[in-house]
Amino acid sequence: MNQAHVARSISVTLYIDPDGQVRLGQQVLAAESASFQEATKTAPRPAAFDVPFDASYADCKGYDKGFLGQGKLRVNFPKLSADLESKVSRLLKPVDGNEYLLHYHNFSVVMHAQRRFAIYSAANVRHSQRFLMSRPGDVWRVDPRIPIEHQVSNFYYKNNQFDRGHLTRRVDLEFGGSMEVALQSAADTCHWFNCVPQHAKFNQGKQLWQGLEAYVLESGLRSASGCANLYRADF
Repeated sequence: MNQAHVARSISVTLYIDPDGQVRLGQQVLAAESASFQEATKTAPRPAAFDVPFDASYADCKGYDKGFLGQGKLRVNFPKLSADLESKVSRLLKPVDGNEYLLHYHNFSVVMHAQRRFAIYSAANVRHSQRFLMSRPGDVWRVDPRIPIEHQVSNFYYKNNQFDRGHLTRRVDLEFGGSMEVALQSAADTCHWFNCVPQHAKFNQGKQLWQGLEAYVLESGLRSASGCANLYRADF
């Protein structure tokens, strides 16, 4: 049976000595071979998980003000000035007196209608219930609870040096009573409301912002009670 052959090209360098002797550039061949072997390696694929998603957001309770101290210590949402509150993006259908807080699993966001980015994101973090798991591919979503014209989506991050910078880190919300709950919580951070443009070098560099976050949250939480409340602001 004939076997199919995959065509490939390779560069060969010839050295001609003053006396007319011809020899191959062995180092070049070795480098080309190593490059070819590296290119043919199977690229790692993101872990495949079926993350449950409820488009009604009915189970999303949001940031818990009594998360610390078993209800004895309350950390409230930041109080907006009258001027800033007049600029928030309001829910199309207010719920129980809530006019502009977008609640997700373990965090909440307030959006600026004109800027189309978050005024702040408030999150609860529990290190003791955190799952160490492979990260599935991010699925970024708009939220139907506020007007679509108040949202910036993927077009803003194409063909430039801006990363989709999480306000509330995805890895911080990988916690819950079960892996499914932790996956839902982490997946919620991939809403455009929890995202702002961040330069790739700053966002991805482990010695810059990413390293600072890891030091504060992963070192600090282990040495403390294992719980924290976090605020991230865009104004």
